[in-house]
Amino acid sequence: MSEEEVWLLQAEHDLQAAEHNLRGGFLDHCLICCQQATEKALKALYIAKHRKAPPRMHDIQDLARAVELETSIPGQLVALTRWYLEARYPDVADVPPFQKLDVETAEAALAATRAFLGDARRRLDE
Repeated sequence: MSEEEVWLLQAEHDLQAAEHNLRGGFLDHCLICCQQATEKALKALYIAKHRKAPPRMHDIQDLARAVELETSIPGQLVALTRWYLEARYPDVADVPPFQKLDVETAEAALAATRAFLGDARRRLDE
């Protein structure tokens, strides 16, 4: 199994965890998993494109730029970098992160993540 396939399989697993967390009402964890899924899919694309280990970064927009996809990344995915930090660290937000989120935000992020992972899968399978 190639290294990029390993990264993408883990991204798809994180997507499943995001879906599970949304169904369970854990919106903060849904967004964390969406960010992780998107980050890992971008890193899989990075490996496929550059044939080397991906950079150690978590910013979705910077990773998209590294694989020349920055113009095709929807806003919901770019926002995951901020949500990833806010959902993980209570001192970043002014209230506990789980109280700040709404279902619509989580559903939009999940839909964008699902679509992006589908696109990443198609790109890697070409």
